[in-house]
Amino acid sequence: MPVYQQHGKIPHKRHVQFRRPTGELYHEELVGTQGFAGASALVYHLHPPTIVSKKEKPFSVLPEIAVEKNLSALSFQGFHIRPDEDYLDSRVVLFMNKDLRIGLAAPMQSMRDYFFKMRTQMR
Repeated sequence: MPVYQQHGKIPHKRHVQFRRPTGELYHEELVGTQGFAGASALVYHLHPPTIVSKKEKPFSVLPEIAVEKNLSALSFQGFHIRPDEDYLDSRVVLFMNKDLRIGLAAPMQSMRDYFFKMRTQMR
């Protein structure tokens, strides 16, 4: 059974124009655990949560496996990772399998200039 909560002002019914006192529209977003099925929340934002400013050509971020089926004892010096200006360029994958990647990053700047979304199929 769903539990309903209300925080702040909401419209009298869903998916209708809902305006601020200044006349500007609130931005509606449906946030769900399983897409449009399952538990979800209808959220109204003062500012859009994501605005796509540009779309660049995609590039592969899949790590290359250096040693496959390795059962040797290894030591990893995580604090000695090479720092890089960009968050994406500073990432180093240490361990991976078909379900999971574990890695480290040493960015010198925050990701305030962009939003990165990774959609890949693992091998």
